Amino acid sequence: MRMRMKKLFFLSGILLLQLSLDVAVAQTSMNGEFSSGQYPQTKSLLYLAGLYRQSLGLSEAQINAIKTSRTAVSDLKEQHSAADLSKYELVKLKEILSDNQFERFLVLKNRPIAEKLVVRVWNGMIAQQLVTPSDSTKLYFLVRTHLLSELITRDYFIDDPVCQQKHLDELGLKAPSVLFKYLHNGQSRPSEKNPYRADFIW
Repeated sequence: MRMRMKKLFFLSGILLLQLSLDVAVAQTSMNGEFSSGQYPQTKSLLYLAGLYRQSLGLSEAQINAIKTSRTAVSDLKEQHSAADLSKYELVKLKEILSDNQFERFLVLKNRPIAEKLVVRVWNGMIAQQLVTPSDSTKLYFLVRTHLLSELITRDYFIDDPVCQQKHLDELGLKAPSVLFKYLHNGQSRPSEKNPYRADFIW
């Protein structure tokens, strides 16, 4: 587990490099005009993994295992909530995919979510005068990458809530200062009634 966690945060560093190469997209996003229509939209994570089979380099055996798991999910739909089914699918994918494939899948799954989330957060920070519309693209990328890292971490440890919270707390302390101030309304620790506490945006 320790080795996998090291790989996860190494991956976050790679993400920062990848995202920094896409300045034009970020400029569009900062104006609220970014469209994530290029990403498949589906509630089924197993189905999404199938759509990304080429990017993930899935073998025939893995594709068949995903299809079998999708059938099992269909049988469980009436007895379980959407959240429980999503957790089940993530756990099954973690079993089916290799470490690298699973980490790559989490990036593909969460990037469009982070794209939308960062627009919402950035606009909120503008409203609170923490940033201005003309602030640097680099800062925008840092905020987006941090949000993406949190989304990935939540999914990565979906089957271990204690470990998940531990790593989210550690990651939260590494948030860009302006994002930390936004999430905690200028406080070092979020208060219970603070609408900008760190878990509010999720």
